[in-house]
This record gives sequence, C-alpha cells and structure tokens, in this order.
Amino acid sequence: MNPYHPFVWNKMVNGKQLTIVFHVDDCKLSHVDSTVFVLDETIEWLRQDYESIFEDSSREMKVAQGKVHKYLGVTLNYSKPGECKIPWLST
Repeated sequence: MNPYHPFVWNKMVNGKQLTIVFHVDDCKLSHVDSTVFVLDETIEWLRQDYESIFEDSSREMKVAQGKVHKYLGVTLNYSKPGECKIPWLST
C-alpha cells in the first residue's frame, strides 16, 4: 500500500514499479515492462481473488489493454512514450 494514498498500491517487479490504483470496482494497472507479462500475471491474480465475489458467479472481470483507455469516464492516452494525454485538458 502506498503510504500517501490507501487506494494506490506499489510493488517492485523485475526492478520496476508496478502500480495498481483502486476506485470502488475499477482498477488501473501500470508497469513499464510489458514484455515480461507482469500485467497479465497481476490480472490473473485479481481474477482468482475477486471474480468469485460477484453476486452472479458467471460475471467476468472486464480487462482493457493498450495505449488508450477510458477510466472512470476519462480518456487516458498513453500513445506518446513518457506522457499521458487527457483530451479535455489538452490545448
């Protein structure tokens, strides 16, 4: 758990920081190294621990991967390395 915010968790994986941001039933995961399946392994861990708590056990966790995401109604664009563009904040 991040000491500054209880809904942000950090873990060092392969020498780089994995971050999970929680908001109610939404999560955002990030890690610089996508070639070692760090995010896939974390998603599988979350599936095993949390899919079983859905009221309807047939529901599956939804996963979106790529450079552009909608998270909590906001579009996050990571197409340019080292930047996160949020369209309504861009000029």
